[in-house]
Amino acid sequence: MDEAFWIFLGFLILVASVTLMVSGGVALRMAIGLRKKVRALEARIAELSGEPPPTAPASPRRPVPSPLPARPTAPASAPASSEPSPRTAPAPSPLPVPALSPPIASPTPTAPALRPPPLRRAERASFQETWETIEHRLGIRWLSWIGAIVVLVALAFLLKFLYDRNLIGPAGRVGVGLGAGLAFLLLGELRLRRLHDLLAQAVSATGVGGLFLTTFLAYKFYGFSGQLPTFGLMVWYAAFAMALAVLRRGRILAVLGLVCAYACPFLLSTGQDQAEVLFAYLAILALAGGTVRLLRDWPETTPIGLALTAIYYGGWHARFFGDDRVAVAVAGAAGVAAFFCVAALGRGARLRRPAGITDAVSAAAAEIFALYYLWESLAGEHRIALGFVLTGLGLWNVGLFWALRARRALSRVLEELLLLLAAGSLAFVIPAVLRAEGALIAWSLAAVVLADAGCRSRRVLLQAAACAALVAAPWAGIAQDVWHTGTFHFALNGIFAAWLAAAAAWLLAGQRAVALFPPRTLQHRIGRGIQVVGIAILLVLLSGEVAAWFWGERLVPGADRALLRDLEAAALLGLWALFPALYIWRARRVRELWILAAVHYAVMGLGYLVVLARLHRSDALLFLNLQFAAGVLFPAGIFAVARALAPRAPRARVCLEIYAHVLAVLLLSFEIFGVLGLREWSESREWIRTALVSVAWTLYAFVVLSLGVWRARAAWRWFALGLLVVTIAKVFFVDASQVEQIWRVVSFAVLGTLLMGSSYVYARHERKKKAEIEGDDAYSS
Repeated sequence: MDEAFWIFLGFLILVASVTLMVSGGVALRMAIGLRKKVRALEARIAELSGEPPPTAPASPRRPVPSPLPARPTAPASAPASSEPSPRTAPAPSPLPVPALSPPIASPTPTAPALRPPPLRRAERASFQETWETIEHRLGIRWLSWIGAIVVLVALAFLLKFLYDRNLIGPAGRVGVGLGAGLAFLLLGELRLRRLHDLLAQAVSATGVGGLFLTTFLAYKFYGFSGQLPTFGLMVWYAAFAMALAVLRRGRILAVLGLVCAYACPFLLSTGQDQAEVLFAYLAILALAGGTVRLLRDWPETTPIGLALTAIYYGGWHARFFGDDRVAVAVAGAAGVAAFFCVAALGRGARLRRPAGITDAVSAAAAEIFALYYLWESLAGEHRIALGFVLTGLGLWNVGLFWALRARRALSRVLEELLLLLAAGSLAFVIPAVLRAEGALIAWSLAAVVLADAGCRSRRVLLQAAACAALVAAPWAGIAQDVWHTGTFHFALNGIFAAWLAAAAAWLLAGQRAVALFPPRTLQHRIGRGIQVVGIAILLVLLSGEVAAWFWGERLVPGADRALLRDLEAAALLGLWALFPALYIWRARRVRELWILAAVHYAVMGLGYLVVLARLHRSDALLFLNLQFAAGVLFPAGIFAVARALAPRAPRARVCLEIYAHVLAVLLLSFEIFGVLGLREWSESREWIRTALVSVAWTLYAFVVLSLGVWRARAAWRWFALGLLVVTIAKVFFVDASQVEQIWRVVSFAVLGTLLMGSSYVYARHERKKKAEIEGDDAYSS
């Protein structure tokens, strides 16, 4: 009996918890609704009467003299109203009313205006009525249900007391339980129903619970009946409670019956795999709950049934699922989605009104649950079947969408959820069926379709799904190692096409957001950001394709690896220098593209330096080779972008030009060291390269200084002066100690000559500037 008692008590605690949570939520919701209704009625009454609601009476104050003369009173013979009111108009007087004189200003100061009371009388009445409503529900509904649960606990203690004392046998104990339950049921339905409906429902629920638990205990511990008759009797009690709830409009009674019905398989379980029977019973319960939801506006019945069904299905799947039970698992998961979607959305479709948020979320939760377990059951060895099932689930959501739309039962939340579930189910077909390149291309296509649909319909969930598909496309490629492993045809292969589709998806999705949303909106800016990411993916793709192709060619036996490395460096430098030309042609319409090009050169400058460090691996002519020509294109591109940004961003122009000059100087240095370092005499005559670098720096500084004077670029002149200072320091501290005698003479001679030439250029610049100033002064005088 001890074990039976604790099972009985645990079940009572479970029922009590569910009852209290549901009743508390219902009470709070109804109280808030009543408060809103009271305020709406007060506002409507004030609107119809044309007067504000009455205020609380103010404290008596000393009368204040009025600056206006007193209004003449009516004669004593005039009839007075039996019910005087400040709102009624004065009775018409038979005597003529003399004209009032204009108001005369009074020296008496006007008394300060009375402050309005903190709360109007109507608001206080509203609060008082709200709290009275809550008190009414606490005192009648909650106390009645708590009392019913306490009575059930008392009945359990009574049975335990009778058992411990050996006062009655098993038949007597069962008879006491059944008699008490039947007595409570008859008392609630026949005697207390006219007194108060809520109290009668609580007593009836006590009776039904007593009959249910007594029947279970009679089977579990006394063996008075078999499993099947006990199961049928318990189900009948639960069905009776739900039917009684529908007839009596008892919300909590319906929840009690639903919980009892779902508890039957657990209480009478044998621990064996009987999935077909279990799932059929759960389907019947789902239909019963849907029928209750169809007849009564009780949205909580669907999520409760869904939660308990999910517990049963999840427990069975974790314990008994195997390869031989795939069909049963798929049928069960699909049934959860179908039955609970119909149960949640059937009432709205019947009444032709939009479904509530609880129903919409319940339907979505059922489909997400089914999608998860369908994937768990079919992924791996049944990919094709999984693809068909997911496609059917997506078409089911599309059918629900159109059916509910025809019945005018679509709310905005439900519409977005159904479209998202349809798109998600169809999108999951991609990783279920396709692999490698196919998955990457399919995700890209799905992202473009979702982005176009979301931007056109302004559905946030579809836009979020499009962003998720955009992220899933490159993730699928990275996770499945979609990349080259050997020799291949450059740009004419499936891997390059798959990644190109991903980049194109980002560009097209961003373009739809930019085109369909007005500027300065969040979606427009997100679209710009998506386009930038697409451009970055395309750059990485092209760079990786070049590097992978040359890497594969170097693996060919007999290939000239040094020459291939030089060609790879030239190709990368040329690609990075010319890549902005792919989008810069639209800069006349979109000025921000110049900024994007500037960012491109600033970021890729790091890669440019890495390639310069390995510029030459084979013999080449100094300054007359493909690598140097490709390297010159990069600073030239920076100069072009700086020139375009000059009107709007002069400081950015200066920074970019100085950046380009620095890269050009480094290119000269690496070119001299790289080409001459491959000569046979380079190891014994290292000082030649050191001297030539000094000469190159000096010549470049002289040219930049001359151009800065000619084009009036102060930043260029300062850069040239700084480079000359560095060159002078290098010549005196490095070249003087390492360079041979004749090359030392050349270094100093070239440096000195160009320094004097630079001085001459500056002198001419100053004379020209002084002459212009004097000419302006003479003209002004």
